[in-house]
Amino acid sequence: MALNKVKKDYEALNYSTTEINSHIQKIFSYPIYLMIMTILSATIMMSIKYDKPKVFHLIFGILLSVVIYYINYFLSVLGKNETIPITVSIWMPIVLLTIISSIGLIRINEK
Repeated sequence: MALNKVKKDYEALNYSTTEINSHIQKIFSYPIYLMIMTILSATIMMSIKYDKPKVFHLIFGILLSVVIYYINYFLSVLGKNETIPITVSIWMPIVLLTIISSIGLIRINEK
């Protein structure tokens, strides 16, 4: 992997490797993130009633995607600044989305 070579070069030059570590973690977490987002979207579509106007669904979807994006971005910045560990900053949004998706799936299963 080219990132590992760059990481070794940075360590040899005594540069910070937090950006590279963050990117490696994001590469590993991205497929899981997509799977959780698919489960979350299916859960939302199964639980929303269809008697509301389409504009409501559109605004709700855009608002939810913006909130998820900013949570990811905020935790990523905290990890790159080393306020929290990089692993926690990358995997915390995935854990939160997994919990929310699981709660939604349990609610749908109870119906």
